[in-house]
Amino acid sequence: MSTVSCPEYNELQDRLHRLVNDRESLSLQVSVLAEQVGAQSEKIHDLEMLLDDKRHKLNTTEEMLQEVWNFKVFQKNLFFPGNGLAQYPGSE
Repeated sequence: MSTVSCPEYNELQDRLHRLVNDRESLSLQVSVLAEQVGAQSEKIHDLEMLLDDKRHKLNTTEEMLQEVWNFKVFQKNLFFPGNGLAQYPGSE
């Protein structure tokens, strides 16, 4: 192996060594962040599915409530005619 007499050689070697270490550190950080993004993406997907399920249940409940309200209005009008039709709250 030949020796280099350039006074900047040791400085360049040190700098190269630091850059290699920095690259390895950044590569590890990217891997960790990629795993975190993957986990968060799965969590977001699960939450979106849960939200869709809750919306469906809410819509079903609102439809059932509307049917109960309509039935009560029907009963009221059947047994007490002349009072006019009651309106479902929020359907105005």
